[in-house]
Amino acid sequence: MVRKLLFVAALAFTLVGPLVYAGPQLASDLQVSGRWVLVDDLAIKESKCTRWYYLVSTCHIEYVDRRNPSRVGGTLNYLVFGSWSGERARLLRATTDPSRIGTTLGLEHMQQRIITFSAFVLTLVAFLLTIIRSGISTSRTSRPPAVDLKVEAPALASGIQSFGKRQGAVPR
Repeated sequence: MVRKLLFVAALAFTLVGPLVYAGPQLASDLQVSGRWVLVDDLAIKESKCTRWYYLVSTCHIEYVDRRNPSRVGGTLNYLVFGSWSGERARLLRATTDPSRIGTTLGLEHMQQRIITFSAFVLTLVAFLLTIIRSGISTSRTSRPPAVDLKVEAPALASGIQSFGKRQGAVPR
């Protein structure tokens, strides 16, 4: 039982983790839509993409202010099927909200990011529905424990007495 619970917890973490990791950046980029301008006052401090099992890649980009590098910049997180290795990114700022920062790489691969995010969401929903369905079917098929069962003695026909003898047909 403990193994099953650990497996379910690990699988749920594996499905939810990427959504929490890349979801906020994707939502921000979708909200801004196509209203971006290149930024000259910010620079990429570190860009690291990791490929997981040749299937998905996570990219973590840190940026700083060029005029004041000691000032805390920000981070951008992306999740995609495939790989972005070797591709160059430039920082962008939203024209509607200057606090929102994105990259050219993220916007160029927006469709790929949406498909990846949707696949993880659908997999998570299917997993949760399977868990709920198996829980419901288990509760329907479970029987009460034998301790709670009550067995009643058969009722005797009127006029017949039993003195510890086997019940059966009475000879005439």
